[in-house]
Amino acid sequence: DGRVLQYAGFQFLQHFPIFKADALATFLKTLEEGYVKENPYHTHVHAADVCNSIFFMTNAVGFWHSSHFTDNRRIAILLAALGHDVGHFARNNHFLAVTKHALATTYNDRSVLENFHTSSLFRILDSSRGPDGTDLLSDMSTEAYGKTRQAIVTWILATDTQSHLEALGEFRLKVTAMEEQAANRADSNAQQLAFDPMNNPKDQVEALSIFFRAADIGHSAKAWELHEAWSDRVSQEFHAQGDEERQLGLPISPLCDRTGFIMCKSQMGFLQFVCIPTWTCLAKFEHLLQVQNAPPEIVEADFRPEQSSKRQSFQAMTSIVTGRGSPAGGGGVVGLLSSTKSSRPSAVHGSESGTKTHRIAKYCLAQCESNFQEWKQQADSLSENPPTFAIGSSTTTPAANTSAAPPQAVETPASEEATATAAASSTTPAAAAAPAAAKAARPRRARLCRHQCRDRRRVHPT
Repeated sequence: DGRVLQYAGFQFLQHFPIFKADALATFLKTLEEGYVKENPYHTHVHAADVCNSIFFMTNAVGFWHSSHFTDNRRIAILLAALGHDVGHFARNNHFLAVTKHALATTYNDRSVLENFHTSSLFRILDSSRGPDGTDLLSDMSTEAYGKTRQAIVTWILATDTQSHLEALGEFRLKVTAMEEQAANRADSNAQQLAFDPMNNPKDQVEALSIFFRAADIGHSAKAWELHEAWSDRVSQEFHAQGDEERQLGLPISPLCDRTGFIMCKSQMGFLQFVCIPTWTCLAKFEHLLQVQNAPPEIVEADFRPEQSSKRQSFQAMTSIVTGRGSPAGGGGVVGLLSSTKSSRPSAVHGSESGTKTHRIAKYCLAQCESNFQEWKQQADSLSENPPTFAIGSSTTTPAANTSAAPPQAVETPASEEATATAAASSTTPAAAAAPAAAKAARPRRARLCRHQCRDRRRVHPT
């Protein structure tokens, strides 16, 4: 019935005694109404998806059930995830700056939308009151509220994709420090750890900032059908912005020109230069965190979740994103939140110890690499049957190659984009380096994806 954010938010937040049911219901209703449902991508469904993803990751690495993880920290994570894109109107920060939008003036062209989302979330929090007139967070002490607010601001600002690659590079240095200490575990236990996100609140906030960045592009690690649907949606938003820029006589922003757009090549670049490095770093972080804090027999344990349960969870969100009906065994977000133990709302205060290991590597990284291979197969098919684009009275055929295009879903600065494009001609990720025999054994798709077929028929404006 279109209330996926309200349902997901209530399932996660109702267990915290600080919330009064009436005030919580008012807050979630107002928050969901704050999202622009007509957007193809940045909607209340995306917010609910990010909330579920961030819960999965924090639970996977052991944060959620850690004794150093307070209820206020859990609340901050869930509120930030649910409200991280509230009010988004399908235009990016660059567009707001070049069109001299009022928000760009207010926030001095710096993380414009992220600052706007943060302030909008807190306005809704402050106005969400129960029958007794108290707001949602009125039972928090002044000190606790200050820390919760600071964490929410930090994590929502971290979803600014223009700083993604820089932040990922800095986080890699922290992970490298963890790796060096893990090389001699006895010494690591004997001295203060340089980066200890399990026990140090400041390091915890920094690590969770990367989690939020990953969750925000989390469709890259979802089942192929979901990833393809989300990719189509974000491309629709980009192209709508490009159309408006053309009408205004502005240069069309990178990734926003629908003329000659080829989905598979765009997504190859996005996964190769942004998503796979992000999930690789987080998978390594997950393992090193377990080395720091768990007995060896737990660190080396093998966790292989049942594929049927995993698939049921994927199908549940697929029914929401693609609009293809509810899967068997659960409808809409109900199936998403209840089909696997790791995403059950009751686990918020449950007794599960979180000892199952390497979930990010086995779920997220592996699926992201698989999605890359799907796009690469489509690009290989396209090189054999290149589409023809009609532009006015002329006809053009794009070059037939399978090199990755610049990242599709991350608005990188020009320097980073140029670096990524240059690397595309000489660098291939580990995911693309499958053995020749295995590649030959995989059946080649006989059809082009629907995006490419649609592009073949489209007559683009001049």
